[in-house]
Amino acid sequence: MSPDRKGKGVGGALYRSLLEVLARQGYRQAIAGTALPNPTSMRLHKSLGFQLAGVQRKLGWKLGAWHDVAWWQCELVPGTDAPAPPVGVDRLPPGVLAEALESGLPRHGVRPELRKE
Repeated sequence: MSPDRKGKGVGGALYRSLLEVLARQGYRQAIAGTALPNPTSMRLHKSLGFQLAGVQRKLGWKLGAWHDVAWWQCELVPGTDAPAPPVGVDRLPPGVLAEALESGLPRHGVRPELRKE
């Protein structure tokens, strides 16, 4: 993301839309990895309902140094029954993809000037 967009809700809006698309496709869990230290990313993932699942030490090479990687898990769709195979994005009913993609924007405080209508 460009530096002038950081801290303005764009990343959270995109992430919420992605999680909604995944849920509508039938995925039950979302998993994310973040290089540490990264307090901004940690706050974002917590705010989206992710829970810390574990940390692997010196796993990722980034910017010339080894970093620990935190793994996050978020339940998208509750249930203990056997899941159906995920539905491809191209096989979602008409309008469902657009609705899911738009779901992250207006409800979650992204400033109107950042939305592309």
